[in-house]
Amino acid sequence: QTEARRANDRIVKSESDAKAEFTAFINEMSINLVEERSDWRKAATWVRNHVQKLTASTLVEYEQEAKAAREAANQSFRADVAYRMREAIKRVEHDIDDLNRILRACPEFTGGEKYRFVATPALAHKALYELIQSSAFLESGSSPLFEAADDVQKKLVSFLEACETGADKANNPLEDYRLLFNFDLEIRVGDKKVDSLSKRLGVGSNGEHLVPFYVIAGASLANAYRLKAGEPHEGTAVMIIDEAFHGFDAQNAYVTAQFLRSLGLQLVMAAPDADVGKLVPVLDSYYDLDRFGSDVFTSEVIVKEDARRLLETDMPSRNPQLVEQMAVKFGSPV
Repeated sequence: QTEARRANDRIVKSESDAKAEFTAFINEMSINLVEERSDWRKAATWVRNHVQKLTASTLVEYEQEAKAAREAANQSFRADVAYRMREAIKRVEHDIDDLNRILRACPEFTGGEKYRFVATPALAHKALYELIQSSAFLESGSSPLFEAADDVQKKLVSFLEACETGADKANNPLEDYRLLFNFDLEIRVGDKKVDSLSKRLGVGSNGEHLVPFYVIAGASLANAYRLKAGEPHEGTAVMIIDEAFHGFDAQNAYVTAQFLRSLGLQLVMAAPDADVGKLVPVLDSYYDLDRFGSDVFTSEVIVKEDARRLLETDMPSRNPQLVEQMAVKFGSPV
């Protein structure tokens, strides 16, 4: 009796499990059955007929083709993600090269300084960056991104999922590839690096602090306006500056303005009368504003090319022979 009871319990459990799986299947497949849900005999008959129907169909013949198509789709997806990331990295590097080419062509800032943008892989995404730039990726026809170490793969999958949901865009390198880099501005004299903006903050004079920020702001605006160095562009590409070049000496003001103009930006500046002298060499025109009580009067001054050239003649940065002449005059070595 005990053995019979156990056998009966197993039958009841098996019937219950089979019924649950059968119900789950027809619900998932949206198959409309009524009597089969409560009568296991009718359910068994339907299952046998359905299996025969599937076996007799030609779907099984396409199983390998379906697997091959799925693998091809996966490979295409991996390659697309990988190549897009690599191309985005190259665009960032290309933009930095363009900016540095303009900076190299600019006259020296005060103290013989020149600036150079640098981009180094951000520590948080360094493993992903190195994988994209790896020789295995560059030389092979397929991307190894999704066969990478587990931590890199998990990060990449989480970034892809975030792209799908739109979550945390500000920290997703697939949304903004610049997050793969840490940016800085090198300060160089001659061919040597003497400082960087990140280290100079809080140390230099007012002008030394501000020049790099003008350079960065100009580069950011040029990028926002989609300006390309040396290429024609449409639109005004305006950069509005209040208290323009305040605290700058004449040389820094001149070189910074020349850099901004060379980016293709049109400068609209406001400054006190005391700064007009150092700004005129980079202006096409300016307006004097005079106030008498509640009345404001304006007068336009056009700066012609001859006037700009004349104003540049006493700039040591533009005319280094002036320093040599004064050194000879006062008997000092150059």
